[in-house]
Amino acid sequence: MENNRNRQPNVKERTLINRIKRHFKRYGGISIVDFPHYEEVEKVIGWNKALDIAMEELKNNKLTKEELITELQNEYIKNGKITRDSFKYTRQVEKIFGSWNKALQESLGISKKIIFTKEELITMIQQQYYKDKKISAKAFKYAHQVMREFGSWSKGMEEALSFHNFERREYTREEIIEGIRKEYKENPNLKAKTTKFYRQSVKHFGSWNEALRISIGKTNKIKITKEEVVEAMKIEYEKNGEIYGERFKYYFHAIKHFETWNNAMMEVFGFVNMKTHTKEELVKMIQDIHKKDGYITVKNFNHVNQVKKYFKSWGDALEYAIGKPNVHKLTKEEVIMKMREQYERDGVITYNTFKHMSAVEKYFGKWSIAMEEVLGIRSRVSYTKDELIEMMREQYNKDGEISKDAFKFAHQATIKFGSWTNALKIAIGIDRSYKIFTKEELINMLKDEYMKNGKVTSKTFKYNQQVKARFGSWSKAMEEIFNNI
Repeated sequence: MENNRNRQPNVKERTLINRIKRHFKRYGGISIVDFPHYEEVEKVIGWNKALDIAMEELKNNKLTKEELITELQNEYIKNGKITRDSFKYTRQVEKIFGSWNKALQESLGISKKIIFTKEELITMIQQQYYKDKKISAKAFKYAHQVMREFGSWSKGMEEALSFHNFERREYTREEIIEGIRKEYKENPNLKAKTTKFYRQSVKHFGSWNEALRISIGKTNKIKITKEEVVEAMKIEYEKNGEIYGERFKYYFHAIKHFETWNNAMMEVFGFVNMKTHTKEELVKMIQDIHKKDGYITVKNFNHVNQVKKYFKSWGDALEYAIGKPNVHKLTKEEVIMKMREQYERDGVITYNTFKHMSAVEKYFGKWSIAMEEVLGIRSRVSYTKDELIEMMREQYNKDGEISKDAFKFAHQATIKFGSWTNALKIAIGIDRSYKIFTKEELINMLKDEYMKNGKVTSKTFKYNQQVKARFGSWSKAMEEIFNNI
């Protein structure tokens, strides 16, 4: 990309640039410390180059295809309709998709000729469910029509199939306001990444800052003038003899006023590139900071990116400089325990919020590997309740049994459902006694209930989830058991 400024980013580059934009829009800023894909961006594109592209696109309000799809879906769900004249990104849509109708078809599964009634949607949901033995919003072509007609995907599932999709609770505007006020009272430094109401705040108020404004009368936005940015840059440079973009306090304010960090550097100092340190200079700086502060982390060292040019990891650099790959000397078991404790406490854990990344790098190599091995979360993606239920049923049906030790994502299931017992009960129908029935036992109980009451349904049969897991579905069980009755 450096050699051809006019070339369009390839698929991999575009994906990384979009991640930068999403992170920036969600948290109001970005740095190499809190962005989990920094190393990949640096390797594939170059951090500064990728940041410049992302900031330029955000400035021009230029959206990618994926972002346009999201905008289309959000407006449709919000208003119940969407038109070419009312949508603010129509020109971008037509350029990228070829036409307005093609965009509607791809984004919403609709065109002017394809709008279904509730009854038609219910029929199609049932057909797909009984055909595939499962259904999800992602896999159902007209999911956004379902959300609009029924209010949410889970409500559509409940009405069509008589079961909940186990989505997280939906809050009203009033509940969000009350919740934010309570959180703010407990934590005056409340931010988007620490609140549990972020997603729904955006849904109901348009943005996190607007939700803050309405709830507590102020936002997290700090207005810094161009002159103030310049003065702060000069002070930092005079103090440290250099200035590091992503670690500069008003870095994103500089981007706002100067368009790029390089522009800011050139206008304020007359040069762009900062001094490149040798391996020996970096080692000496690590030693000095450690001696002065008694500790050293990626958060109080300004040249982590340069360090990685000479060492495989931050931990290796510490080992070389001060003989301590992990300042806190945590064992692998202690790292695992601390990761699980934080995940159980907060319901989420990220590269930026976990304090012992040096130890993680030492024992696991990469954060993604640690997440998968310790928490069963693959590539930092947490499974939904529906996905966990499906995987639990598959394993149960395959092995004839299931246990917390044997199920790879048991820790996630425990967090999502409150306990392993609840997970078993909801997914498999196993009660607190952990009673697991064989296929033959289930057949006999079903026949007994049928003979007693003249009928048997999934709603009345106590162990219906075990039936579904053993037979694949309730209808298959009925067909197999009562075919000759």
